[in-house]
Amino acid sequence: MILKKPYAFLIKRFRLINFLSFGAILFVLISTNPIVSTLGELVNTGKITIFNNTSIIVYLAILINVIFSFAMYLLMKNKKKPSNFYIFGTIYYFIFLIFVFIGNNIINNVIETSVVNIQTSRMYYDLARIAYYPQIFFLIFSLVRSIGFDIKRFNFSKDLAELDVSTTDNEEFEFVLGFDYREYIVKLRRYGREWRYYFLENTAIIVTIFIVGTLVAIFFIFFKKELTDKEYGQNQIFNVGFLQYSVTDSYVTNLSKTGSEISKGKYYLVVNANLKNTSASSEKIIFEEITVATKTKTIVAEKTVNSYFTDLGIQYSGEDLLPNTNVNRLFVFTIDDFKQDDVYKLQILSGNKYNEKTRQTYGKYQKVLLNPTFFADIKDVDTKFYGSEVILNESTLKNTTLTVNDYVIEDNYTFEYEQCNFENDCETFVDIIIPKSRLGNSTLLVLDYELDIDTSSYYARGLTNKANFFQDFLKVKYISNGDEYDSKVILINSKKLKDKVVLEVDSSIKYSDKINLEIIVRNIRYIINLK
Repeated sequence: MILKKPYAFLIKRFRLINFLSFGAILFVLISTNPIVSTLGELVNTGKITIFNNTSIIVYLAILINVIFSFAMYLLMKNKKKPSNFYIFGTIYYFIFLIFVFIGNNIINNVIETSVVNIQTSRMYYDLARIAYYPQIFFLIFSLVRSIGFDIKRFNFSKDLAELDVSTTDNEEFEFVLGFDYREYIVKLRRYGREWRYYFLENTAIIVTIFIVGTLVAIFFIFFKKELTDKEYGQNQIFNVGFLQYSVTDSYVTNLSKTGSEISKGKYYLVVNANLKNTSASSEKIIFEEITVATKTKTIVAEKTVNSYFTDLGIQYSGEDLLPNTNVNRLFVFTIDDFKQDDVYKLQILSGNKYNEKTRQTYGKYQKVLLNPTFFADIKDVDTKFYGSEVILNESTLKNTTLTVNDYVIEDNYTFEYEQCNFENDCETFVDIIIPKSRLGNSTLLVLDYELDIDTSSYYARGLTNKANFFQDFLKVKYISNGDEYDSKVILINSKKLKDKVVLEVDSSIKYSDKINLEIIVRNIRYIINLK
């Protein structure tokens, strides 16, 4: 086969080739900028809001740069001209091609898993900038070459002329397709022996490289898939940006902490999550980014903070999560059409991806399969007379204990208290408590009690005054002439009282035949007989 040497063609189209290379470099420079900016966003916010995978056209443009650079390198080398720029361009864009592929994989992996490490993301960002910015040098150099400007001479004409198109640059040469079969057999045998000797001499190294390569391939094929498809369970730790999550408990209930129905026909899914801010700045959770998916619908977390669930924890109110802190917060979801066999998955938005086929942006979520405890029907657990200790260990208050030592019923309650000054000189005073109601239908129930609230319970974390326990969980029932009545219960306690609580109740309780205190913690009821 007769072919012509390509050098004359390359010399005559020297500027055009450099101009095409300039266009390809400019296109790649613009198209790969999102990789650097996205990694920068990851460093600054710990999240990736949206990322479009690099188009196949960009990869082709990089390959064109590799081919152009290598072709010009061959030309300059043949003409004994400086060829460093083109060989460096060939090597650089070959490496840059690998960088673009790896960069896309890193970003997609972060979107899928939301596993973010500050040091690692900073390293990715620095490496991305090192790989990206040399393109500007190649862009400028290609532009200069495309207009024929020689920087050393500041001259446009001699640069191209010195390439010197000669007759040898366009001469024909014979390219033989046929071959001597026996000659190639001999060569193949010789190469086979050499490779065999080489393998035997370096068996350990080659086997090690093969094993390591196989393990790496297995990791990327299988383990990466497991990460991207993984669905977490309760008490498993995962990351979304700089926030570390772990769902410690979940509940489904239609009852408030006092055992009363919150809203007819509605149930509430309550998720207790441990939140750790691993960044050096405050972070805030966006309610719309936390949802629960059922078989039929998606529910957004409630923004309104209420007192129905204080026995289960402290509800997140949109406050800032301080750097390097660890807190437990509740997220509440309203279920309008509750089904006992429904499946609940907590979803936390970790990023967005763009689907080029559908031209739509869709969210990527970290998902937690919930296993909620169901609170519905109230269950009687224990009945005791006053003076006996009641252990609330079957309730959400854990090992909290209550003992009502004594009680009195009076229309007003007089007590003494001691007050001391800074010099520790103390004086005794007398105070009186009366019902708030002036209608004459109220009296005072004074309880002498011992209350030990389990500090490991969620309720204890938000409690500021022990007396509030009675306002939260106590009901008073009494029987008069065979009929049972529910009394109002109003806490009118004084901070000057120690180990006593004063409650305003119905005045008719004074004439009752039987009085019971009911401690109802959500769906668990304990009864204390006073009379």
